[in-house]
Amino acid sequence: MRSNNNKQKYWLLVFLSSFAFIAGCAPTYNPARGEQQWIVFSREEEIAIGQLAAEEVRAEFEICEERSQYLTRIGRKVAFVSSNIALPYSFQVIKEEEMNAFALPGGPVFMTSGLFDELDDDELAVILGHEIAHITARHGVERLQTHQLRQAFLLGAMVSGGEVGRMAYFAATALSIIMMGYSQEEELWTDRQGVKYAHRAGFDPWAKVRVLEMFREEERQKGLSRRWLSTHPPTAERIKLLKEYLTASKFDF
Repeated sequence: MRSNNNKQKYWLLVFLSSFAFIAGCAPTYNPARGEQQWIVFSREEEIAIGQLAAEEVRAEFEICEERSQYLTRIGRKVAFVSSNIALPYSFQVIKEEEMNAFALPGGPVFMTSGLFDELDDDELAVILGHEIAHITARHGVERLQTHQLRQAFLLGAMVSGGEVGRMAYFAATALSIIMMGYSQEEELWTDRQGVKYAHRAGFDPWAKVRVLEMFREEERQKGLSRRWLSTHPPTAERIKLLKEYLTASKFDF
């Protein structure tokens, strides 16, 4: 009987903690998505989480300074025409052979040297547009928020850990979640939004099709991990849908 009472108290605590986590949140309009969005993290918290996570990346990988300067020139052009130009965007190339790029909450974008060295300016722009779209959609903190609600028993540690410890915890968690990949729906959305941003900045949106075709060849030669398959739509499908979108839009973004 005592065990059942303890379970009831536990789940009541989880429910109340979860409710407290979202109770202070009011929906805000996100122009990138064209809809109201429920996010419990303030914009200041989102930026702080991203900056701390970026420090972790820089501590683990060597930064390619000259490549980063080049990437920054293109990234600033794309960010300036995005749905949120006020964020502290940064663009850095890390020394890593695997082809990859990822964005952190609030502005930081990283690209591996393995990918950077394969792309021309238009192709760099559409990849950066894709990552900037993740940022403007607030996908990173949205996924972090979902994770926190699923892990409600951690909320006690969040409350008692102090602001510095709380942000550090969120940063480490956000980085881990983002590296696991976004949902297929989110990836398809950022494909479309990313080419919009690149086109507005004066770059060729069809370059994204070329990049995806390069990825498809890479997949054919090296295969794909189960994690990639679970979070990314098949590349052939992405190419097909993006071609249809670009053709139908007639660049009228």
